[in-house]
Amino acid sequence: MKLKKQDTVLLVSLMFISVTGITYANEVEITTNKPVDITYQVAHKNQDGQPILSEKHSMHLDMNAKLPVELESYTLAGVVLTAVNGHETGATFTKAEECSMVTDKTNTTGKITITVSEHKLACSVSGGHNR
Repeated sequence: MKLKKQDTVLLVSLMFISVTGITYANEVEITTNKPVDITYQVAHKNQDGQPILSEKHSMHLDMNAKLPVELESYTLAGVVLTAVNGHETGATFTKAEECSMVTDKTNTTGKITITVSEHKLACSVSGGHNR
């Protein structure tokens, strides 16, 4: 069977995507040093627009979780941790906060690290979009 040039290009493109594992979803990883219950919202925003927040989601986190966040038609997408173990974080999507992560087309992954000690809870971030 002889393939046409356009069929060959399509086949090679599909093989490249399959082999490299290219994906178009951005991702926010959340890690913790101790098990926690978190409440978060997925957020989307265009550069000069207002953020659009999803409904609140809750989950128990033992060590880490990777949350996919689609850019859809927005320039920015990410995750805002609104509460950890029932304590509000005060994090927002529009300000550079330790308990929120923003990604874009260039900076597709980021990480929020939750550190729990006896009397303190702290978040730190790495990667993502520089607000």
